[in-house]
Amino acid sequence: MNRDVIDDSRVEEFLFGTQRIPTDPVREPLRELQNDRCFYCAKPISHEADVDHFFPWARHPDNGIENLVVIDRRCNNDKRDFLAAAEERWRESRIGEAGLRFADIANITKWETHPQRTFGAVRSIYLRMPSGQKLCLRDRDFVNADRKALADTLGLMGN
Repeated sequence: MNRDVIDDSRVEEFLFGTQRIPTDPVREPLRELQNDRCFYCAKPISHEADVDHFFPWARHPDNGIENLVVIDRRCNNDKRDFLAAAEERWRESRIGEAGLRFADIANITKWETHPQRTFGAVRSIYLRMPSGQKLCLRDRDFVNADRKALADTLGLMGN
């Protein structure tokens, strides 16, 4: 009845929610792509890496490859479900030539990819947040959101 509104693959998700899935297949390719460094603190990862949803799962359940970053366990525990202050670095690493590497990883691992949906969700939250909203920088450091900087960075996504 609602096929014109929601495609078949999204109806079950809409009605029953989306399940988190094991990220093991993409952990090593993402780790290699990030030169074995934590996406948030940029320190070398010398132990097992965690795969984090850049745009927190608790805010928008998105398993798309574009939403995943490799981080060290400490950063993962500190960030939890906060929005990250790394939106510019995230955007830059996912557009143009750099974005093609994510498509390659998705293809090789048979992982879902939907950059426009992921970029749209990130844009919709970050561009509407008030100045002064706390964003997780690294460890337990937070910075205030700057609406103009967010608009400059994220307003161009997808181009």
